Amino acid sequence: MPVVIGYSYSLVDVLPMRVYTGPEFNYAFAGDIRFKDRDLVGDDWHLFGKNGDQRRFDMAWKIGLGAEFDIAIVGVEAAIGVTDLFPGKPSFRDNRVSVSVTHFF
Repeated sequence: MPVVIGYSYSLVDVLPMRVYTGPEFNYAFAGDIRFKDRDLVGDDWHLFGKNGDQRRFDMAWKIGLGAEFDIAIVGVEAAIGVTDLFPGKPSFRDNRVSVSVTHFF
């Protein structure tokens, strides 16, 4: 079972911070790409189909930093793609950076 490992500390005893890292697994149940000129790929091309061949499973390594305020937690995360999503040519890995705001009621 994948586990995200983290550490919490206080910056200048005023701002609680969180640092974490670990694996991230994704699975695509559906997906599509829209082309302006469909003649370039043909009508029977599909993202996960016989001509698309993109993998549905993706693994990335997540690295994050969060700051805890009185009303919310603000975080910045980066996911570095490990899995080659389109084997062959062209190949690519999905790398992401995201910003999150979490408020507990």
